[in-house]
Amino acid sequence: MTHTYELLPAAWSRAMPTGLGSNLLDMGVSCNEAALALNCALMERRRSVHVCEVMEAAGTRGERLRFGRTWCDATLSYTDQLTALYTCVAATYASYSATVAVAVIAGRPAPDEPEPVRPSLLLLEPQRYLPLVRLAEPSADPATLDHNDSVARQHEELTKAVTDTVRHLPLDAYDDPGALAAWSSRAINVDVRLARSLHGYGAVCAWAIGLVSRTD
Repeated sequence: MTHTYELLPAAWSRAMPTGLGSNLLDMGVSCNEAALALNCALMERRRSVHVCEVMEAAGTRGERLRFGRTWCDATLSYTDQLTALYTCVAATYASYSATVAVAVIAGRPAPDEPEPVRPSLLLLEPQRYLPLVRLAEPSADPATLDHNDSVARQHEELTKAVTDTVRHLPLDAYDDPGALAAWSSRAINVDVRLARSLHGYGAVCAWAIGLVSRTD
């Protein structure tokens, strides 16, 4: 199952440069909604597989079994498409949040608007699109240091997910959700781990921006 992440407090968002807070909120909400939609689809997928297995075990034949198998294929196709869509949304969130965080922490102007980033670009150049965000020096306050550790852990998890994806799948496996519609004719199996790791890293980077920008 996938996870959702807490959004930034409204006061922190308002303290950010114009448009930045709303951009991060928009992408954070989109990722949470994609994660929830995928959770629902995975439950339906499990139900369809279970029903199909029960019918086959019971020796069911005819139209009922054909329906069960077609339904099972449809739910597999749907979850794969949602997984790719979630990955696409999370890729843009992670790349934008990390890029902005690096700029804000360094005192440089942040990018104005997020540009959609294909997952294949992140997989090809993770150092460019998914930089490790370093929040603070050792003299910083405990809350900031704790978050710095969280960012490092999420980045490590993301790095492992990127490495595994590059090793086992084509770079463009997640770029076009519609290309995953014909489940029965494909030879690849997509996985939610990359999307989940991108979402998590985008969320901790957004909170890093909030910590640096807050005025309270």
